[in-house]
Amino acid sequence: MNLNNNLITQQKIDGQLVYVLATEAFELLVNNPVIEGQPISAFDTVCNMMDFVRKYVSFSLAFYSIGNQKKWMFCLLFDNKEKLQRVQIENVQCKVCNWTGFIANPTILELYYGCPDRWGVLEEASKTPIVNCPNCNSTLPRHSIWASS
Repeated sequence: MNLNNNLITQQKIDGQLVYVLATEAFELLVNNPVIEGQPISAFDTVCNMMDFVRKYVSFSLAFYSIGNQKKWMFCLLFDNKEKLQRVQIENVQCKVCNWTGFIANPTILELYYGCPDRWGVLEEASKTPIVNCPNCNSTLPRHSIWASS
């Protein structure tokens, strides 16, 4: 796949050029996991992200380059209506009611590698309003800006 494919949208997110994939691009990548001649590493993880985006429409799959070698890093973006926020999906359990589910956590430093001010962006992400347990409304054990229901 080439970056000029119409199934890829370029956006500046956190001061970094990020490429957002349309879900229609997923099948193309599954059949040929290469972008601009560079094979996608850890493709099984990328496939898990694709499955997640297919299930939850508030999320998008994006990638960006780190370094001059076009090594592609993938992340999920959560549309919180104000901006697209980089997140890591985590499986957590509520300590009060034992609800178990997925949350979106924006406070993982690795999400911001390649950003001009990754520490500042991480600090801003830590201020993103959290959501509580969807079952009992208690605070969840990790920074959660979205929780599956």
